[in-house]
Amino acid sequence: MPTVTLYSEYDGWISRRSPPAPPEYYKTATDTRISVGKTTGVIPVRRARAFIQWSLDPLPLGAQALEARFRSMVSDAGDAGHQLDVHAYGVNGQDDPALDDGATLWDRCASGHLYHDDGTEYRSTGEKWITLAGDVHGDLQAAKALVNRFSLALHEEGDDNVMARVWGRLGLFQALRLEITYEMAPYVQEPERPAEERRRKFDVSMDPDTIRRRLQRQRGAMREQAATATGQMSLVEAKVKRLCEAAGVSTVLIPAYLGFARELHSLGQRLSGTTREDEVTRSVTHWTSRGLNGDLLIKIVEICA
Repeated sequence: MPTVTLYSEYDGWISRRSPPAPPEYYKTATDTRISVGKTTGVIPVRRARAFIQWSLDPLPLGAQALEARFRSMVSDAGDAGHQLDVHAYGVNGQDDPALDDGATLWDRCASGHLYHDDGTEYRSTGEKWITLAGDVHGDLQAAKALVNRFSLALHEEGDDNVMARVWGRLGLFQALRLEITYEMAPYVQEPERPAEERRRKFDVSMDPDTIRRRLQRQRGAMREQAATATGQMSLVEAKVKRLCEAAGVSTVLIPAYLGFARELHSLGQRLSGTTREDEVTRSVTHWTSRGLNGDLLIKIVEICA
């Protein structure tokens, strides 16, 4: 199975100091190492949680994750009671720790889907590989489709055992890794329709009785729509004629200005927003190149608007 290895693009830690009340928070994403646990020998005590983010660019869209392994390098071990929890940052790894701070960042480091519970890995130094469990496979696929990034959070169970320190992206290059083994979803080809079936459906759609019944059902609504559109177009044409006559346009050219107005009316029925604005600009350029007055065309645009 194919495997991609991702390297941390953003990582750091947030500490919480209490007392005083309310708690004080300190976030850093520029240290060479990230911290998980509580400080010792310091009053007041600080408790630290960590966050890590990877880009999912190397993971193909549509990939189905089969295994996800998290790799880190412990420089300073925690104590014998240190228990590591690995969560999705936020709920499912899609939230961005770069945008968060304070209590929000602190809470999102321990509230997401749990992928690894009460691990003993950070009780010793060195390289640590953790196979993530829980909802991580589905979370990775959703994050790829929606935000194209994925974030993990680390905290010590209870935040009450001695702090462990782990090399971050600024301390040891490529220390924080996410290794994903995946397979691509099988391609399901739609069955081809035989030529005879296509012919049969065409014959049904072109049956005179079928067409007549369809038109009879829709005739009332079609007449109302036609009456509304015809009335609107008649008003626009009358205004354009008066505008052309006031501007001294030759009677030979008035039909061309009316053609431009009808084209604008059609665009207004079919398009909206910037697409319509772009097509109106193109239409003005086209009719100007055919010899019509550009200023007069702009006034017609205002009428049709």
